[in-house]
Amino acid sequence: MGRRVNARELIFRFLRRGEAEMKRRIVKKKRRIVLLHKKIGKRSLDHNFSFKIRPIMGSEEGEVLRIIRSHDETDAHYAKRYYDEYFYSKARSSDRVFVAVTPRNKVIGVSGYFHDTKEPKGIFWLAWTYVIPSYRHYGVGNAFIRVVEKELRGRGARKLYLNTSSHNIYKGAVRFYLDRGFKWEGYLRDYYRKGEDQIILGKTIARR
Repeated sequence: MGRRVNARELIFRFLRRGEAEMKRRIVKKKRRIVLLHKKIGKRSLDHNFSFKIRPIMGSEEGEVLRIIRSHDETDAHYAKRYYDEYFYSKARSSDRVFVAVTPRNKVIGVSGYFHDTKEPKGIFWLAWTYVIPSYRHYGVGNAFIRVVEKELRGRGARKLYLNTSSHNIYKGAVRFYLDRGFKWEGYLRDYYRKGEDQIILGKTIARR
């Protein structure tokens, strides 16, 4: 028969387990912080940083294209064709392009949405969405998604789709969208080039 354990010893055991669990959580949190700092190039997060989302101005097209080009030259080529239409063609009058800007009006990101007239009613697509790497992890991407969804909800949208690439440089983007409620809808194999598929994600726009 085993040794009898009194109530006091049970309490001490419980407290020791709780202390060990707390230490484990602290170590885990510290590791996450270290990884986060590595992701943003060892740049400390500025907790006083602020930004706002507003419609793009024509004079900011060049800044936006530089942000996209720094990530993907091909994407920037197609984005330029789209923005030229957006600013100078009535065919894009129902589309919206937003930028994230600092208090000094520095453009640090771009997003938006568009509707293809050939699509069923209530279907929209997320436009080019990019944030300057050094300004990620400040909630800019989250703010873009919230603004887009709010506008689309007001327009009676049913669903928001997006397409992206299976290339490794877009793995983080895919994870970002999946974490924000987008679901896998399908993919087109070898769409961009052999071995690089087009991934299609979608999210139902909930009515409030």
